[in-house]
Amino acid sequence: MNPPSLADSAATLIDATSRAAGNAADQALHLADQGREAARHEAAQWQLRARDWEHAARGYIEHEPVKATLIAMAAGAALVLLGGLLLRGRGGPR
Repeated sequence: MNPPSLADSAATLIDATSRAAGNAADQALHLADQGREAARHEAAQWQLRARDWEHAARGYIEHEPVKATLIAMAAGAALVLLGGLLLRGRGGPR
């Protein structure tokens, strides 16, 4: 039996490399599909949570309008103070 020629060995190596590259590409596509599906699922979950939070906030505003207004005013004042401190720390207007 004759040993394989250099051309036969090269062809075998090229075929094996081509199959390995094809398998790697298939796996990459499969992983990308899985990632896309996971991201879609997570986005849907966040949308449901946001809708729940919105309904809860609306209910609170309807049942406790004075408290809701005071909380909103306090949050706004805190943001203004925080913004002022950040601007002062960056050399902004004094």
